[in-house]
Amino acid sequence: MSGSAHGGDDTARTERAVMMRKYLSTIAADRVAAHNGGTFDFIQLRVVTLPVAAHGPAVGDRPPTPVESRLLPWWKVTRHAQ
Repeated sequence: MSGSAHGGDDTARTERAVMMRKYLSTIAADRVAAHNGGTFDFIQLRVVTLPVAAHGPAVGDRPPTPVESRLLPWWKVTRHAQ
């Protein structure tokens, strides 16, 4: 999720960002529900962004782009239970 789609407060600012937030939270909630018992109403994700090198020879003498890690806020999800 790029900085243009989310502000510093992690508020989704575009329709695509809202869709991705819902998509990620639904997948995460379904996976947690499948592996852990009990109920939950909120889920929190950590996103790690790993840059992918362009195909072909490197251009210039650029240092490698660092991995970015972000802890997203707690998201309310539809109640999940097994």
